Amino acid sequence: MRFVSRVKYKLTSCVTMLNLGRLRLQAVLEGVDVHLNKKRRSQNWERFSYVQVLSFSCKVWRSQPEIAKTMADEASQIIQTGLERKPTFFSGKSAKGVTAGLFYHLGFVRGCAKTQAEIAKSLETTDMTVRASSRDWLNNFLDLFPTESRKYFLNHNSTA
Repeated sequence: MRFVSRVKYKLTSCVTMLNLGRLRLQAVLEGVDVHLNKKRRSQNWERFSYVQVLSFSCKVWRSQPEIAKTMADEASQIIQTGLERKPTFFSGKSAKGVTAGLFYHLGFVRGCAKTQAEIAKSLETTDMTVRASSRDWLNNFLDLFPTESRKYFLNHNSTA
């Protein structure tokens, strides 16, 4: 099973690279200058591919595949929006850590919450990583989260 997921991830990475190659070729044909920033951005797109997010989600919600897919869909959309808005947010952070904080908030909002310790254990990271990541997400992209999550975050920070 692990081999199959690696093959799917490699195929997704290859498709992403092919699509970026087409963009570069199209830009050259149209006379548009392609910056090095595109290459840096493509590395982040590969690190946070849908397949990667789905595999993390399946680890967290192992016994609930429907919820895992829903969480992966939502998390992937938020990550892609974050990559478009502020790609430097993801620099120096592991894919596990970033998605762990996101899963913590999405689980809370969708009624299938997991504790920070449960998420950390499933993704083989620490609960401090989950806590820091969730705080970073809300500090940088508060508008991407549903109202319930915003209210919780604002109330939690006002008492601390």
